[in-house]
Amino acid sequence: MLKSNSSPGLHGISSFLLKSCTDTLCYPISRIMTSYFNFYILPSIWKTASVTVRFKKDNKLDPNNYRPISLRLIAYKVMESIMIR
Repeated sequence: MLKSNSSPGLHGISSFLLKSCTDTLCYPISRIMTSYFNFYILPSIWKTASVTVRFKKDNKLDPNNYRPISLRLIAYKVMESIMIR
């Protein structure tokens, strides 16, 4: 599910680190996700995103040629993928 080459996210925690610490982090992360699914409670830091722009193509002076990229915690991305399925 986690790609090793994905962006480390907003707080610099890489997917490699998350995979390496699975035994330690599995329980606390699952508790956070369960509290969200049951009570819609999510730590505010999980709701934070850093938005930057990326150039797409053509004229760099045209604002329409840029797209926004939001960086979130990798654990939040995992939770989103679970909710989508």
